[in-house]
Amino acid sequence: MAEMLPKERQNAARYTLGEGIWGLGMGFIAPLTVMPLLLRELGAGPVELGLFYSMASAGFLLTQPFGLFISRHGAGKKSFMLYFNASVTLPVFLFMAAILLFLGGNEHHFRLLRTFLLSAFSLRMLSIGLILPIWQDWVYGLFQTQNRGLVTGLYAAFSALGVMAGTFAASYIRQTVPFPNSYVVLFLAASFFFALSFTAFSSVEQGIVPIEAQYLKRPGLKEIIHRFSLSLRDTNFLNYLIGRLLLTAGGVAIAFYALYFQGEAGGSLSESTIIALGAFIMLPQAVSSYWLGQIGDRRGHRWGVVFGAFAQVASIVVVMAGSGIIACLLSFLLLGMAYAAGWVSHQNFIYETCPHDNRLAHITISSLVLSPLLIFMPIGAGSIVSAVGIKWTMAICLFLSIIGALYLLFFVDEPRLLILGRRRKKLPSWLLRQFRKEGEKTIL
Repeated sequence: MAEMLPKERQNAARYTLGEGIWGLGMGFIAPLTVMPLLLRELGAGPVELGLFYSMASAGFLLTQPFGLFISRHGAGKKSFMLYFNASVTLPVFLFMAAILLFLGGNEHHFRLLRTFLLSAFSLRMLSIGLILPIWQDWVYGLFQTQNRGLVTGLYAAFSALGVMAGTFAASYIRQTVPFPNSYVVLFLAASFFFALSFTAFSSVEQGIVPIEAQYLKRPGLKEIIHRFSLSLRDTNFLNYLIGRLLLTAGGVAIAFYALYFQGEAGGSLSESTIIALGAFIMLPQAVSSYWLGQIGDRRGHRWGVVFGAFAQVASIVVVMAGSGIIACLLSFLLLGMAYAAGWVSHQNFIYETCPHDNRLAHITISSLVLSPLLIFMPIGAGSIVSAVGIKWTMAICLFLSIIGALYLLFFVDEPRLLILGRRRKKLPSWLLRQFRKEGEKTIL
């Protein structure tokens, strides 16, 4: 870990504040608990819940490629990105609050209301995809490689703590304010904190445009496709994508956690209880984010990728094996660890595996590979849930998660070692020592 420069410390503090406030806003509309329970209240079935999860987890991936035509780097684009984000995010959530206020009191309007809410939320996720790679390149470019994991872990931790506080507040509001006014308050509160976070983000530096990029035009389609092919020719990155695809397919189970624990098999927990327990995702996420960031700076981010994969496996096992408050709490705690790895370890891993000069293209190709699965699997899983039930769907997801975790463990190398011309041992050191002993006995 390198000594942080004064500018780095300043940018880290300001950006962390922004992410913490943003997380507070997200807690009021938590996509894993608050939004699915709202849609369920409005009569949504498994397919619609699967569609929502698709857009929440992957809607932004569909439009990421178009962002490559906006810019080839994030430095110097801060103002544009903030204005764009605010002009989409704030009107969308204020509209959702208004539509709930006017239509939420009449059951005959619930179907129309669900359509409006899903459409508005999808519009926001699709729009944000245009600037997401540029945003990531802007933020990551502000810090040295040896400090990037620490900073990512720090602001991910504060964001998680913000979500936790917001979720506890959401649970209290949902319990004390009648429907639909409770959700109206939640959307308004989220909009307020989102607006406040943009103020904090605006104090972060623009970043320095790389010298080599100052004289280059925006990339054309042919150049982008060429960079895509260079990324996919990298064996280690391709192995990572295969493992990530399997892990992502298994992660579809997460979309139905709230539905499962609300049902009889999960303990018939109330909405407010599930929302409150969902807040505990953020405590291990905050701790793990900071921890994984520090370890990533020292040893590389592959270790965190593998750690998060097995945390996801453990979370699904708990859901399948248990019910009630304890099982719900434990599954959420493990899920928080997996989420921390997804934010800190996976994003830094992708950033560091870029084999060419266009990181935006490299980030985008990973999203393009994952997006079809992330979009269509939850919808398909919703149909499977309707046909065979949540337990069997969870079993399928568990199998895929285990295969994905093992694939990442045995077939993916740390990119920093590859730069130095070294590969890790494919088997644990204790097992290699055992093989050597057996070999010596054979020779004797």
